[in-house]
Amino acid sequence: MLNYLRHIKHSTLRLLWTTLIKFSERKIHKITSGVVFNGPFKGLKLVNKNVFGSELPKLLGSYEKELNESLASALKKQPKVVCNIGAAEGYYALGCARYSGVDQVLAFEALEYGRNLISDNLQANQIDSVISIMGLCNEQILWNTLNANLIGLMLIDIEGAELDILSRRNVALLEKTELIIESHDFCRPNCINTLKKLFEQTHKLRVISSKPRTAVDFPIKTWLPNRLKLELIDEKRPGTMQWLVCTPHNINHPYNEPTSTSN
Repeated sequence: MLNYLRHIKHSTLRLLWTTLIKFSERKIHKITSGVVFNGPFKGLKLVNKNVFGSELPKLLGSYEKELNESLASALKKQPKVVCNIGAAEGYYALGCARYSGVDQVLAFEALEYGRNLISDNLQANQIDSVISIMGLCNEQILWNTLNANLIGLMLIDIEGAELDILSRRNVALLEKTELIIESHDFCRPNCINTLKKLFEQTHKLRVISSKPRTAVDFPIKTWLPNRLKLELIDEKRPGTMQWLVCTPHNINHPYNEPTSTSN
């Protein structure tokens, strides 16, 4: 009987917690009106849907904030063409497209649901850059893309398949491209070190590791308790993540123009 009562208590508390989370999510959406509140893509409109996990970290602007400095530095060089492989709902693809100097964004997303969301988000935003929404990117497709385009900035997040598409011949065509690659060592052991070896001759490399969020990372002043704030900005990752930022040794290349600022 005691165990049964404990079960009822825990089930009730879980239900109350889940209800509070959903209420808070709706509250945040109302406060922001579906517009990114903070971070490098502040002002970007997002539909209330997401490919993986919660969209709130992106809406709040805390999503992958570890990359903000590297991303800002890359976009200040005004890359004419940005390639986003693993574009999900288009947060990075459309966010980069809003920056001055970016003429075209190539957004590769394997899931049809994700491509539909990119299209929905594109319609919600006034973007002058050309956005090309494409499907799965494999090694051959990347080879063709690199031969047809002078890509200034490439963002890769494809759940471990980064090592499949970054063949030796493709890497050879990326010597003047800035890259930010999410490494998935939890499904491809030693992935980060393999990536480093691929680019160590042509790029300056920097490894960035994810950090736990704190209540300070929650950008909106609200009555929400800290525990709930942390739940809302939780990116639901399997553990500590790493990104490899690759900056070409020859930074003055024809893929980019001089510095700029965000629109």
